[in-house]
Amino acid sequence: MLKENHFIQYSVLFLGLLFSTLLFFLLRYNVSYQFYSAVAGVVFYILWGVTHHFLEGRESLPIIMEYFLIGGIVVLLFALVLGI
Repeated sequence: MLKENHFIQYSVLFLGLLFSTLLFFLLRYNVSYQFYSAVAGVVFYILWGVTHHFLEGRESLPIIMEYFLIGGIVVLLFALVLGI
């Protein structure tokens, strides 16, 4: 894949996670909405990862499971820290 496409793909990832982070801080007075913001960021991360590897032609079950595992750990950590 072209380097330009990599730059675009990773820029999309950065902007999506930045948006989720900003939303998390803007919703600092509502723990439930903070958690939803974190889950939305994780869902975005998983979808981005699966799409990225599909476009690269490197999709496989272990790679997809890795994205789900990392996402699940992040959601669990947010739930524990936020007390949900």
